[in-house]
Amino acid sequence: MKKIELIGLQTVPEIQAGDGLAQIICDCAKSENVGINEKDIIVLTSKIVSKALGLIRNKADVKVSKKALKISKKPGKTQYGFR
Repeated sequence: MKKIELIGLQTVPEIQAGDGLAQIICDCAKSENVGINEKDIIVLTSKIVSKALGLIRNKADVKVSKKALKISKKPGKTQYGFR
């Protein structure tokens, strides 16, 4: 039988643009006594990767088009895509 184990790291700091995710993940795993072994799969959210790459924008800086506002008024849609 194959075993799957999920381990969430608890000490990952707030990620900033330019941060080295690989080193941060390795350092946190080591400090939490979580071994990273050959063939392990490391999963990151797109949000943490986007932050490290500097691809996050302040919502106040985004100009919402008239078309987007019209779509947000439709049932099941929310303004700016946030619920």
